[in-house]
Amino acid sequence: MTTVQIQLRKAEPEDLKLPDDTLKVGQPFWYKSLKDGTFDNKAYVMSYKMDLQEFSWQLQHGMIWVPVSDIWLNKYQGKNFGD
Repeated sequence: MTTVQIQLRKAEPEDLKLPDDTLKVGQPFWYKSLKDGTFDNKAYVMSYKMDLQEFSWQLQHGMIWVPVSDIWLNKYQGKNFGD
């Protein structure tokens, strides 16, 4: 068994869609509970089979988190994002 640590940040709508406004299919994300602030213990992946109305609500309420990339860190380093 191996333990993996990953940095996550609260997702923004532009993290989850391509420049032509289509879904970024294959983008991994994690759910954060509104109830107790814990993360689900597995990653999810954007797909066309998702309930987009429910997903949009979850995104608006800070429940969707995405991995921090080196590109994002270089662009926004030092700014306070997420919880």
